[in-house]
Amino acid sequence: MSRFSSADGSGNQVASTRPLRTRAPLAVCALGTIAGVVVDRFGLSLETGVWLTCLIAVGMVRLVLCRSPWPALLVYAMLGGFWHHLWWWDVGRSELARAKLWPSSVRGVVADEALFRPDSGGVGAGVGGVTRTLIEVQDRLEQGSWRPFAGRVLTTIPGDRSDLRLGDPVVASGVLGPIEGPLNPGEIGPRNYWRGRGVWSKLSVDSSQGIEVCESEELRPNARLRWLGRVRSWSHDRLVGALDPAIAPLASALLLGRRNEVDPELNAAFARTGTTHLLAISGLHLQALAVLLYFLLRAAGFRSRTSALLVGLASLGYGALVGFAPSVVRSTAMTVLGCFAFGSRGRRPDPAQVLSAAVLATIAWSPANVFDAGCQLSFLAVAVIIWGVPSVSARLQKRPGAHDPIAAVIRFHESRLIRFGRWFGVKVVEALLISTMIWLAAWPLVASRFHNSSPLGVALNPPLILLTTLALFGALQHGRPVALHPRALNHR
Repeated sequence: MSRFSSADGSGNQVASTRPLRTRAPLAVCALGTIAGVVVDRFGLSLETGVWLTCLIAVGMVRLVLCRSPWPALLVYAMLGGFWHHLWWWDVGRSELARAKLWPSSVRGVVADEALFRPDSGGVGAGVGGVTRTLIEVQDRLEQGSWRPFAGRVLTTIPGDRSDLRLGDPVVASGVLGPIEGPLNPGEIGPRNYWRGRGVWSKLSVDSSQGIEVCESEELRPNARLRWLGRVRSWSHDRLVGALDPAIAPLASALLLGRRNEVDPELNAAFARTGTTHLLAISGLHLQALAVLLYFLLRAAGFRSRTSALLVGLASLGYGALVGFAPSVVRSTAMTVLGCFAFGSRGRRPDPAQVLSAAVLATIAWSPANVFDAGCQLSFLAVAVIIWGVPSVSARLQKRPGAHDPIAAVIRFHESRLIRFGRWFGVKVVEALLISTMIWLAAWPLVASRFHNSSPLGVALNPPLILLTTLALFGALQHGRPVALHPRALNHR
């Protein structure tokens, strides 16, 4: 909005007393929060109390100097630094985070799905594979008595222990120690990934019998996690039971995010061709679910606004079903915000506002997501689609002869087959241009973080995305893994 937006009686422009406002105010909030997170990680690693004091002080200045946009930017920068320091540094001061290599017995509840990976010649070789899960530790055995020892530990178990369910109370014995970092410079080690999820330590159980379900008066199951685990298990069994065993692992990865069941060679093939993002739950999966559900609700007689609100609620449920990974948080936030904006106001929200709100939601879920390569690629691809697709479409429409009256008359008298071929060719060119733009924008990040950048993905992504979308539609209609029924859950 211009500063000179009013006029006096003589027609001369006079200065408006209203402050300058940005078109996307949430973008300022998002940029400030990201800056605070980055500064706390690599720059001024202030104490949490100092960040909070600065936040209060700058907030008071913002209230006084409400016409200036800079205090608002600083407020969110201080907020981002405070939240990141509380999440990244303060958690590391707990006793569990400082655990060294020692034999320990802990008890708690299963906080994540127990995923079994078959033997691939590495960890778990000779025992058929290894099972990985998270345990929300409550106590540790010390000198014959249980002592409080709170925190979450990454737990690896030799053999198949996928029988462990979310929320089960367990007692585990093994070697407790820190999570290993990268072995070579430039590698992506698991330490920072798990640290971003609030997990600092690792418990290596000696055998499959080293962990057992044990419910007692002091240790009770988590009812909320147990219900979520039953929903996930029922959805997986319903989907896998309706498909051929040869394609069931790929369908489980596409729809439920269970990539541990996919053949390692197939995973490597997706990585070499630059299409591994198709196996990760992202905006493609949520948008396929949202579009299908919206049209089904409209066909059932619901109004457009009501359908949008129901789609937003279903997207939240689907995110909880597959787990809120960084890309899932981003796509869920954008889908839910778009649905609720249309359902409440009946209009499409500003893409910049929605993308900025998704940034804030992703940082609120975990500030370490700012440094996650998958999260960065997800936001980068969406930004290219939001601002790149209209530009490409406009340039294709301005091609020579596109608005020639004589050419328009000739096209009008052409057969439907020729018109369809022309339309299909334009769409193919548009898809390839968009895929090229995304690949060029993501190339520096992919090359620096994964040391792999395949141009073959430019040509493979458009047809594979189409096939993946059709496969998701078919799986959602045939398997209906999210169509929950209480009676079906009670039979488990």
